[in-house]
Amino acid sequence: MKELEVFEKNFESWRLMWLQGPDGANKVRITYEFLRLCKVSETRVMKITAHQFVDIMKKGLPKTYSSFYDVLIIQSFDSLRPKALLSFLRALMSYNDFKKSFGLRIVLVSKENFLGTPLFTKELNPFIIRVKNA
Repeated sequence: MKELEVFEKNFESWRLMWLQGPDGANKVRITYEFLRLCKVSETRVMKITAHQFVDIMKKGLPKTYSSFYDVLIIQSFDSLRPKALLSFLRALMSYNDFKKSFGLRIVLVSKENFLGTPLFTKELNPFIIRVKNA
């Protein structure tokens, strides 16, 4: 599976991963499968919303979370209103600057037609994987 190879390569480089797929598809399940194949235990993965991630960053807790988790899967950001989406983007940009020192990897999961803003791709430079058969 080509998607897995691409995921593995970019996961190891600490690059921000963004899985996009058809509406209603189970992209989170596929993300867990990719992580399992990258030898990440499911108990070391936490699924959160964009609002939760913003709170984690505001409270300065990424280092604390890295004691318990290796990966945060963030979903439910593709339906955010513009102001909340901007707060989420700022939190991601802040995280991206220090990601290796936090010890947490981020995997974004969204609908395939969600583009966010140009800042998502320009500032964050995520590696986008389009999941076709989720």
